[in-house]
Amino acid sequence: MSVTQNQMMQPGAPQAMPPAAQAAPMPPEGMAGAGAQAQAQDVVAMQDQQRAAQIEAIAAAAPVPDKPFTTSKISGMVDAMNSFLDKVEAGIPPVEYTPEDKKLDGPIPADVFVPFVVIMSFVDQLGEYEKFVMQPEELSSDAALTKAAGQFRRMEGDKGLIEDLQEGAQPEMEEEEPMNEAERQVAMEQEDMDEDDEALMQGM
Repeated sequence: MSVTQNQMMQPGAPQAMPPAAQAAPMPPEGMAGAGAQAQAQDVVAMQDQQRAAQIEAIAAAAPVPDKPFTTSKISGMVDAMNSFLDKVEAGIPPVEYTPEDKKLDGPIPADVFVPFVVIMSFVDQLGEYEKFVMQPEELSSDAALTKAAGQFRRMEGDKGLIEDLQEGAQPEMEEEEPMNEAERQVAMEQEDMDEDDEALMQGM
């Protein structure tokens, strides 16, 4: 429902309407704005579909290993990745990986590979930390997993990278300048005036 429609439905809103509008049957309660709501839901659904398609595309790009992965190496990379993510933003949901066997004869699971690609993409976009970036196609061996774990540990220890990622994830809040004594006095007087005006209005 748009703001204009909300305002029109508030008590005390102007009720004058053209004759044609007065003669037309009113839609059932709750139907106002249904079209706009449906449109908004369609947009959200489309965004979800696009996001799902992107995730599927990234997952499909996971390289086939030169030989079966050692799952403990995958777990080691996941642990390092989660430690790094927690340093960037405390409380962020961790990447989960539960190996079913000691070896994995196939690409890295999407739940692990997709976060790896997304993180490396964010770091690469900063343009100052190329030394940490690994390309997705590199992740095709135990040695690459060990390297990736080491990269995450090095990234975790880079204060500049952590700060840049945090600034990119959270918009900067403008700090309000403290009021001087004169401004504080004016504000207090204004607050008193508002209270007096309210009391006066209630007495009318």
